Amino acid sequence: IFLSPVLLVGEPGTGKTWFLSRLAASLRVPFRSYAMSMSTLGEGLQGAHPSWRNAAPGLVAKTLLHESEANPVIFVDEFDKAGANGHNVDPYRPFYALLDPSGARAFTDEYLGFEIDASKVLWVMAANDCTSIPRPILDRLVVMHVPDMTVEQRMAVVESIYADVNAARRGYFAEALAPDVAEALASMTPRSMRIALEHAMTRAAAEARRSVSLDDVRTRQAARTWRVGFR
Repeated sequence: IFLSPVLLVGEPGTGKTWFLSRLAASLRVPFRSYAMSMSTLGEGLQGAHPSWRNAAPGLVAKTLLHESEANPVIFVDEFDKAGANGHNVDPYRPFYALLDPSGARAFTDEYLGFEIDASKVLWVMAANDCTSIPRPILDRLVVMHVPDMTVEQRMAVVESIYADVNAARRGYFAEALAPDVAEALASMTPRSMRIALEHAMTRAAAEARRSVSLDDVRTRQAARTWRVGFR
C-alpha cells in the first residue's frame, strides 16, 4: 500500500482520528497518532541523543521496530501548532526527510544512531489552516480541505458513536437514541458527542434506566458551563 503524504485542513473535532484509526484497521496496518503541539525539537518523532536526560527512540523507530508491518499509518494532529522552543530549531525538521522518499529510506533516529527505512510509512496530517506551516513542507503534502458536516452526516455520526459506546457497555442501552437526544448531540463535535454520551449513559445507568434522556445530556452541558463560569 502506498499513499502520498496528506494534509487534511478543516475545523477541529470532526472525527479525523477516529476515521483514520478505522481506516488503518481496515487496511490491517498499525495506527499511531502524534500531537504536533507537543513537539518542540522533533524529538518525539526522531528520538533524542542518548546524552540527553530521559532520552529514548522516537515514534517512527519504535513503531517500525516493534511492528511486523513496515507501512503503519501515522496521524499527526494539530500540524499547524508546533510547540515553541528556545533553541531556534525548526520543530518541522524531521519531516524534511520523512516526507521525502529518498530521505525517508535513510532516516536516522537520534537515539539509535543507525539508518531505518521509513519510506513506507503512510503519513496523514491535520491542521486548521496552512499559514504557519513551512512552504517546503507543504510542497511535500497533498492538501485536502475538509468541509463541515451536513445535518444528515452529523446524525449519522451520532448514531455510529452511540452504537460504539453502547457496544463497549455490552448493549446495556436501547438500540437507538430518542430523536430529541440525537438532535441535541448532533450540534456538538464528534469528540464532544462521545464525552457527552458517556456521561449521559453513566447517569442513566445509575438510575437503572436503559435509555438516555435529553435531561442526561443537558445535565452534562450545564455542568461544563458551570465549571467554565466558576473559573
